[in-house]
Amino acid sequence: MTFQTPLKSLKLQTALTEPTTNGKADVEEDEDIELPDAPDDEAPQITEAPTESADIAEAALTLEDQSLGVDLLNSPDASSFYSTRISLYLPIPAITLPHHATSALLSRHIAPLLLTYFPPVKGTVLAFQDPVLSANASAGVNHALKPPTDDQFHAAEDDASYVNQVLAQASDQQGVAWVWLTVTFLVFNPQRGDQLYGVNNVASEGFVGLVSYNYFQISVGAKRIPGHWKWRGPETTQGRKQTRRSKGKMDQDGRWSQSSPVPDPSQSSVADERSRAELESETGFYLESGDKVDNVLKFTVVDTDMVAGSHKGEWALHVDGTLLDEAAEKAEYKLKNLPSLHGLEELGKVEAEVEGIEGGKVLVVKVQGEVHALNANCTHYGAPLKNGVVTSDGRITCPWHGACFSSKTGDVEDAPAPYALNKFDLVEKDGGVGSAAFGALLRLRELEYAGKTTVLTTEGLPIDRTKLSKALVTDASKLYLQPQAWYDDGAVDIRRETTVTSVDFQAKVVKTASGESFAYTKLILASGGTPKRLPLPGFKDLGNIFVVRQVSDIQAIVAAVGEEKRKHIVIIGTSFIGMEAANALAKDNTVSLVGLEEVPLERVLGRQIGQIFQRSLEKTGAKFYLGASVDSAVPASASAGAGVVGAIKLKDGTELKADLVILGVGVNPATEYLRGNRDIKLEKDGSLSVDASFAVKGLSDVYAIGDIATYPYSGPGGNNTPVRIEHWNVAQNAGRSVGQQIAQPGAAPEPSFIPIFWSALGSQLRYAGATTRGYDDVVVKGDPGNGKFVAYYTKGDGVVAVASMGMDPVVVQAAELLRKGNMPTKAELEHGQDPLKSLL
Repeated sequence: MTFQTPLKSLKLQTALTEPTTNGKADVEEDEDIELPDAPDDEAPQITEAPTESADIAEAALTLEDQSLGVDLLNSPDASSFYSTRISLYLPIPAITLPHHATSALLSRHIAPLLLTYFPPVKGTVLAFQDPVLSANASAGVNHALKPPTDDQFHAAEDDASYVNQVLAQASDQQGVAWVWLTVTFLVFNPQRGDQLYGVNNVASEGFVGLVSYNYFQISVGAKRIPGHWKWRGPETTQGRKQTRRSKGKMDQDGRWSQSSPVPDPSQSSVADERSRAELESETGFYLESGDKVDNVLKFTVVDTDMVAGSHKGEWALHVDGTLLDEAAEKAEYKLKNLPSLHGLEELGKVEAEVEGIEGGKVLVVKVQGEVHALNANCTHYGAPLKNGVVTSDGRITCPWHGACFSSKTGDVEDAPAPYALNKFDLVEKDGGVGSAAFGALLRLRELEYAGKTTVLTTEGLPIDRTKLSKALVTDASKLYLQPQAWYDDGAVDIRRETTVTSVDFQAKVVKTASGESFAYTKLILASGGTPKRLPLPGFKDLGNIFVVRQVSDIQAIVAAVGEEKRKHIVIIGTSFIGMEAANALAKDNTVSLVGLEEVPLERVLGRQIGQIFQRSLEKTGAKFYLGASVDSAVPASASAGAGVVGAIKLKDGTELKADLVILGVGVNPATEYLRGNRDIKLEKDGSLSVDASFAVKGLSDVYAIGDIATYPYSGPGGNNTPVRIEHWNVAQNAGRSVGQQIAQPGAAPEPSFIPIFWSALGSQLRYAGATTRGYDDVVVKGDPGNGKFVAYYTKGDGVVAVASMGMDPVVVQAAELLRKGNMPTKAELEHGQDPLKSLL
C-alpha cells in the first residue's frame, strides 16, 4: 500500500505491507484509516532498535519540499532526518485478530503518532513502514528496511512454522490481546548546529518566526538576528484589526500548536501575496542593505524542546534557531544603558540597547530577586513591553492587547501572542585578572614568548583595579588594561568564570570546579586577595553592606547610592580603601568613617601626615569616629526596606545612621584552593613564601605573585625581611620578573624594584619605598597645612620611604635613588639637600 503523509506540500510515499499466510496485504492501497484514541490503560511497551542512517531510497520513499524545491534526504542538509526501527508491545481488539491485526494496530497506535513528537524515537514522526508482527521483540527489530519480495512471501507460504506461529490470542471473554509490532519510522529530529531552510512567517522588532518544511515552527530571537538588518515598523495604527487567518492553536505552554498543516505555498495566489503585504504593513519587516530580506531563509538550529501538543498525551517539537554565522553566534553583546543589575528594583523593568546591533533591544526585569532578559517587544504586534506590567508571580503583560509572557521562560501565558519571547543569558561580568597576572603576560609578550598561556580566572579581562575605590568606575570595559584582541594575538587563552579547586604539584595539573584539568610546565599563582568581612552581629545577614574588590561591588554601591544620592554612608576602616571611597562619596552624601587608629593612615604615614588627609576630608563634610570599635549592624525599619542595614552601632553605644555600609578592613590572601595540600605550606596569614625570584619554596616550576606572595624585601631598610605588600606596582613588577624568567630561562634577572603607590585623597598622594621594619622619624618639607609637602621616613640615618603631595616629581626621583642606593641621608635632608639634585 501507499501511505500519504498529512504534510500536503511534502511528497512522501512509503511501502506499507502486511505479510500474511496468503501473501496478500490486508490493507488496500490508499485505504482511509480511522484514528481512534487509545485508552489510557492500553499503554504500549516499547523496545528500541539501533538507529539506522536515513538511506530511505531502498524503501521506495521520497521526501521533497515542493515549496522550497529541496530534496530533503538527498540534500547536504539531511542530517535532521533519520530512520529507526523499534518494537512496540501493543494491545489489540480480539475481534481484529483473524484478518485485520496489522491494520488495526496501525490505525489505533501508529497513525496517530504522525506529525507529533514521539519520545521513543527522539523526534517527530513523519512516516512509518514495514510493520511486522512477532511473538517477541527481537523477531522484528532486525527486519530489513526493504519490504519482503513476492518470492519471500511465497517461500513463507510453504513454511509451516511461519504459518502456524502464534503471535497473539484472546481467550474466554477477554476483548483485548497483546502482540509485538515492529515498525520503521522516518523521524525529523534537528540537532544543534543543523542548517535548514524556513519561510519567513511572522516578524516583529527583535523576533523572526519561520516555518520549516511547511510545518515546523522556528523561533529566532533578537540576539540571533543579523545586526546589520534594519527594522521597518508598521505603517498602520497599533489597534488595527488583525485579518490574517489563524494557522493553528496556542497550546497550554504557550507554543504555537502544530495540529494543522500549513497550506501549500505553491498554490498561493495574487490575493495571498496581497494579504502578506497587508500583514507586513501592520507588523513591519526587516531590511538588508535597503531591500526587504528574503522570504526563504537559511538558519542554524540552536536548541530544541519537547512541548505539550494540542491533545492530551500529545507532544510537539519547538525549535530555536539563529540567522547568524558561527562567529557571530558566539559573540557577546554589552547592554549599553544598564550600569548594574544590582540597581534594578523588585518588579522593575528596563529596556536596554544591545551594543553592536542597530536597533537591538532587550527587556531586563527583576522578579523574586532574579533578573531576566527577554525580547523587548511583544511577538503579537511588536508593542514595547517596557510600557507593560510585571506582576509578582512573574507575568509580563503587553500594554496594547493583553498578551502575557513568563518572565522566567518567555513562554506565552495569555493570547493573542503567537510566539514565546526569546530568553537571553544575562551575565554581569567583572573585569578582574589582577596586576600581577597582567605583568607576567605583558613581559611574556614583550619577550615574544612562543608558548601558549592559559589564564584561569573567576573574573574577566585584566583591569586597572586602582580605579575602583578611587573613582567608583562601574563599566568594566573602561578599566581593561588591554582589549581581548591583544590576548588573542599573543596566544593567551583566558578561561573566564573558572574556579580552581586544587593543584597536583607532583603531576603538574590544575583542577577546576567544572571537572576540567589543565596540565602545566610552568605555573604562576596570582589569585589575589579576598576582602575581609566583620564577624559581628548583622554583618552577615543584612543587605547594603559592601566590600570593594570587583566591578560588581562598585556597581552595587553606586546603585545603592542612587541618582538622587544624599544617602547616609558609614565606612568602616580608615586606611586607603576606606579613605578613597569616602573621598569619592562625601561631596554628595553624609559620610561617617569609623577607624581603630587615632589618626587615619597612621600606621603607614604617621600621625602628622594622616591628620592632613583627615582635615581634607572633613572639609567635604565627612565625619570621623576614631579609636572606635564596631559592635553590630542594626537592621532598618520595615518601612525603609526589609533585610537591609539601617545603622552601625559602636561599642560605646553610638549609633550611626546607615543607608549603606562599605567595609575597608583589609584583604586575606585568596589561597583557599591550596589549603590541605600536602606539597605546600601556607604562612599564618594564608600567603605563600617565595624567594627573591618569586619561586615558591619547596616546589619546582611554580611561582607566586601579588597579594598571595610573601617575599624577601631587599630595598633600603628591608634586610630581606619577608613581607607581603598589597600594592599594584609590586604585583605587576613581580609578574614581570616571573615572565622574564619563563621567556628567557638562565638570563640575568631584572633589577630589583622599589614599591610605589598612589592614592586619591583630595589631592594625589605619592609614595615610594616600604617601612617593613618600621621607621624612627619623619622629616617633613614644604607646606603641609596647604597640602603641599614631602615626608621622608627614616630608620637610623637612612631613608626607607618617601611620601609627597603637590611636589611631583620628588617621589619618582626618590624611588630611583632608593633603588640605586644614592638617596640622601636623614642628616643631609635636614640640612637642606634637595633629592631632585642628587645624582641618579
